[in-house]
Amino acid sequence: TEGREMSIVRNDQRELWLSPDLLMVKADRPVRDESRLPVDQIPKNRRSLIGFNLDEIDNGRIRSAKLRMNLVPSGRGFVSFLPDSCCFKIYGIKDDASLESWWSGSLNWKDAPGSLAKGNGIDHSEVELLATFEIPKGQQEGPITIETDDLVEYLQRDTTGEVGFLVVTTTIPNKRWSLVHAFASSEHHDAAGPTLEVEMEER
Repeated sequence: TEGREMSIVRNDQRELWLSPDLLMVKADRPVRDESRLPVDQIPKNRRSLIGFNLDEIDNGRIRSAKLRMNLVPSGRGFVSFLPDSCCFKIYGIKDDASLESWWSGSLNWKDAPGSLAKGNGIDHSEVELLATFEIPKGQQEGPITIETDDLVEYLQRDTTGEVGFLVVTTTIPNKRWSLVHAFASSEHHDAAGPTLEVEMEER
């Protein structure tokens, strides 16, 4: 990724709720009227963004592709507050240089590709769904590999030399303070960060 990776949190209190060695993902329980809440009580939904540079390859020759991430413990929240399985979605950031420059600095929730200014919804005008996967309730470690036709087609269509992915969960926990899922970033002390593996057609 060469540093093109980060997490975002919906109340933008990055120092309190995020960590540079983790790519965090969580769907918090919604509340009725957020407008009446102080910032620290707004649901702390988290999402992660991952980017790669494709400048040095002929993306039209990509035959297969795998996005690999390593699930690691976040040390935050309670597993017992989750349902039996959690659903995750991988979105591709659409082929637009202005959207793909998110990694150039700090990023607030409302400015992130695929995020709406209010709430935990997805702005589908900025991202496209590439894959879904499930993580069982008790699992907090292990490799995750994304390999779909939609991923290959997304990479093949790129015209900017940059691709980016948005990682979210759609599963609402049973209670507040549920487990925060996390994937290793490139700064993780033990597990490898995200990688994108491509296989090319022969010339």
